[in-house]
Amino acid sequence: MQVTAVPQGGIGTSASRDTSPAFDQNTRDGWRRRLRQQVKACLQSDWLRPLSRGLASIYRGQATSLLYHRILPGPAVELPDGDASFSPNRLLGVAASRFDEQMRELQRRGGCVDLPQAVAALKAGALRPGTVTVTFDDGYRDNLAVALPILERHGIPATIFVTTGLVDRSAVLWWDELEALVRGSPRLVFDWHGRAHEFVLDGPASQWHAFNTIGDLFRPLAPPAQAQLLERLRAASDVRFSYEDEILDWDELRALDRHPLVTIAAHTINHPVLAQVDGALAAREIDGSRRRLEQQLGHPVPYFAYPFGGPDEAGPREIAICAEQGFEFALTTRSGHWHAGHRAHPCALPRIMIEYDDTLDDFRFKLSGLEALLRQKGRRFVTT
Repeated sequence: MQVTAVPQGGIGTSASRDTSPAFDQNTRDGWRRRLRQQVKACLQSDWLRPLSRGLASIYRGQATSLLYHRILPGPAVELPDGDASFSPNRLLGVAASRFDEQMRELQRRGGCVDLPQAVAALKAGALRPGTVTVTFDDGYRDNLAVALPILERHGIPATIFVTTGLVDRSAVLWWDELEALVRGSPRLVFDWHGRAHEFVLDGPASQWHAFNTIGDLFRPLAPPAQAQLLERLRAASDVRFSYEDEILDWDELRALDRHPLVTIAAHTINHPVLAQVDGALAAREIDGSRRRLEQQLGHPVPYFAYPFGGPDEAGPREIAICAEQGFEFALTTRSGHWHAGHRAHPCALPRIMIEYDDTLDDFRFKLSGLEALLRQKGRRFVTT
C-alpha cells in the first residue's frame, strides 16, 4: 500500500493551531495534481492528439498492472477543487460505482487476465499488447464484500496481496488507526523516546500536521516498535478502532482463495518499510508471509508485492531477497507499465495505482501510458 504521509524532517512538541509545514506540503501536492491535470488536458487536446498517440504507444508498453487497496460501498463523493479537508487515506479507496465503471471498461476492451498468466506470458516473450491485470494490496474486507461481486459481474480476475499479520490480528493497521485517532481526538499528548509530543487538533491544518508528523515516526520503525507507539497513542485518546471491521479473517481469505477469479499472494507479515529494517528482518517478513499463507491455504504461494513499494521503500536489496527466496514475481508501487525488458526483472514489476478521485476519463488516461510518462518525468522503463 501507499500512504499519503509527507516526511517532515524534525519532530518535536507541537501545538498545531496555525497552518503547518505539513499542511503546506499537502497544499503543494494539490497544486502539483492540478498542474498534472492541466498537462493532461493539453495532451488530450485536438492539436496535440497525434503527438499523444505516438507517446502513448511508446509508454504503455505491453501490459498494465492496476493497483487498488479498498473498494468502498456507494457512489463517489465529489469534493470541490482545492478541498483541504482531512482525509489522508482517501486515495486508498475507490467508490464501488467507479470500480464497476472501470471493470466494465476492462471487459469492453478485453485482454484482462490473471496476474500469474500475464507474468508467464511476459517471461515467455508472448505477452499480448493491451494485457491488463487487477491487483489489491493489504487484505481489506471490502475486497470480498464489495469488490468481488463487481469482478464476478464483469468476469475480471484479480490478485490480492495479503499482509498476514493483519489477518492474524497481530500486526497494526497504523495508517488507518492513526487517521481515526487524529480525526476523533481534540488533542494527542504522548511521550516517545524521551520526547514529549502535543498536538492540538482543532481543524484540518492541525490534523494534517499531526498525521504527517506522527506518520513520520511510524514509517522507519520495526513492527514491535510500531505497536508500542500505537499503544501510546491509544492511551492518549478515547477513540477505538476495530480491526475486525476492516480486515479479512482466515475463513474469508480461504473462501476468496477458492474462487476461480481470485489469486492470493504475499505482502509481508507486518507491512514494514522493508528498506528501513535490517536484511534479516526483511527476509523473515517476506518469507514468513508466504509460509503463513501456504499453511492456511494448503498450496504454494510464489507471488509477492512490496509494502509501500516506492524507490526508497523497496530497492535492490529487497528485490534480491525475493529472487533468492524463489518468488516467481514481485510487484512494486512504482508507476509504470510492463515492457519486453521486464522479462529480466520479474521481481521489480511496476503498477499503476487507481485512486479515489479517478474518473473514467482519468482511468483511460492511466491505461494509455501518458499518466506514467508524467509521473516518471519521461522515464519509460521502470524497475528500481
